[in-house]
Amino acid sequence: MADEREVSEQVLIERLIATVPRVQDGIEAQREQRRLIHELMRRNWSQERIAKLLKVSQQAISKRLKRPIEGDPTTE
Repeated sequence: MADEREVSEQVLIERLIATVPRVQDGIEAQREQRRLIHELMRRNWSQERIAKLLKVSQQAISKRLKRPIEGDPTTE
């Protein structure tokens, strides 16, 4: 990428605005993943099994489980 000082403010603004949908997509994917993890746990999957499936640590799954599921009154 070119030196940001050489790019006009308008180009920087356009780039920043263009990131919004990508960030929102990432947030939505995280929410969906948490919902699915909670559902698998409800079906007696272990954190370790889910972690292996997602190629993350068991601790990462534990952390995701601590966050509430949006739209679920029992977790908010």
